[in-house]
Amino acid sequence: MDKHEKGIEVDPLRPDLPLPKWDGRYRGDPKRLPKVVQKLMLRRPLTPEEKAELLWRFYELQQGARARMILVLVLTIVFLLCLVGIGGYLIYTHQLPFLTAMARPRALRPGSPVPTLHHPNPGEPSCDHAPSSLLSFCAAFTRPPSRPRPRFP
Repeated sequence: MDKHEKGIEVDPLRPDLPLPKWDGRYRGDPKRLPKVVQKLMLRRPLTPEEKAELLWRFYELQQGARARMILVLVLTIVFLLCLVGIGGYLIYTHQLPFLTAMARPRALRPGSPVPTLHHPNPGEPSCDHAPSSLLSFCAAFTRPPSRPRPRFP
């Protein structure tokens, strides 16, 4: 292999491409392929030096493809994490109505029956004979709220 084929001194007038600039594809004009690849396609025997250079070029191409694949994977994970973060931020700050309805207690949901305070023993006194603080607590469960709760904070 001469210096042009190794990519040390590239001659722009030669039709063949230096091996380090070859992208690993066999398409296009066969005269533009590196000399080593042309010999490989014609099933001619390669010298040990040519075999070593060709194997090294295949290794470089494989490592480049692997690095690109890892980069795409990392960028995809970062993009998905950003999407989840932005979505979580929007849900947290704007309190979407369906999430607010899910988080609201059953007694305050529209259309649900208003719960009443049931005494386990009917013979015991009810809330009517209790102190005023307990009466206001019981009243919160026995009648609907006077004004509706706001849907958004």
